[in-house]
Parts: sequence; C-alpha cells; structure tokens
Amino acid sequence: MANAGKYKHRVTFERDVGVADASGQQVEQWQPVAELWSEVKPLSGRQLIAAQQLVSEVTHRITTRFTPNFSLSPRLRATLGTRHLHIHHVINIDENDREMEMLCTEIT
Repeated sequence: MANAGKYKHRVTFERDVGVADASGQQVEQWQPVAELWSEVKPLSGRQLIAAQQLVSEVTHRITTRFTPNFSLSPRLRATLGTRHLHIHHVINIDENDREMEMLCTEIT
C-alpha cells in the first residue's frame, strides 16, 4: 500500500466544459470533477521568453492513489489553490492499479 503520509496536498481535477460567449465563440470554462489527496513535487524551473513577455514554466509531478471509478487524463487540469497545472502524461505506476503519476506544467 502507498504511504498515506506523502499525500498532503488536496488537488482538484477539472474538465473544460466550454461554453459559448455572446458572439457564439467557445471559451474555456473549467468544472471540478474530482478532489483527491495527492503528492505534488516541483521537478524543475526555467524562464522562457515568449511573445516578448517573460513567462515562468515549472514542471511538476503529481502522484495520487489509483481510483477505479475516476479516469485521470491529459484532458483534465489539476488545480492546487489558485495554481493550475496542465496534465501532459498519466502513468499507472508499475501497472498495478495502486498509484497514478501525472507529469504537469504550470504557466504563470
């Protein structure tokens, strides 16, 4: 069994349900679909210059217990307080349905 003490962050997983604005264009609207105790670890940080703006990019690893009735996927995002982490990869650690690992990026 996974170490329960390492799951000290309450992470909300959200799905983009998209809504139409006044002009009929689809805009993002994120809706919570699950809240799980997780371990969130920053992996690296770097500064990027994009479109003449300085943007910070931080890469994180989120680990949580396997939940059979909830499917984690890159279509979701993880929210930790006011921070949003975009999920790129989801891994079933050792393929034993005990822990899931997500590789994520936070853009501020």
